[in-house]
Amino acid sequence: MKKTLVIDDSNIIRQQVEFALKREGIEVLVAANGKQGLEIIEANRDDIACVFLDFHMPEMNGMQTLEALYKDEKNHEIPIYMLTTEHSQKKIAESKQYGVKGWVVKPFDPGKLAMLVRKYFND
Repeated sequence: MKKTLVIDDSNIIRQQVEFALKREGIEVLVAANGKQGLEIIEANRDDIACVFLDFHMPEMNGMQTLEALYKDEKNHEIPIYMLTTEHSQKKIAESKQYGVKGWVVKPFDPGKLAMLVRKYFND
């Protein structure tokens, strides 16, 4: 069964995303930082439908996580969205070089988030 991975250091954000997506019948995996997220992707690569990644996290931030993901070509097919408060055009441009599909700005609309994810479960 396909799953969505949420990588965010905020427990509240992880819970909000999980609640919004589980209401739609979407299974959610969560990680508190990039390092944990990479471990989850490695263990579940074939089951990951998409990833929501925070930009600002301790231990391994969003850009470091993107760089590590991008090193392994098997990860290039995983749709990644930044879920963040970051608005810097420079950082948006930097992230797109790693295949980021888009940015979801916090606070987010749970319905729109679910609609965005649902397209990865309809194939």
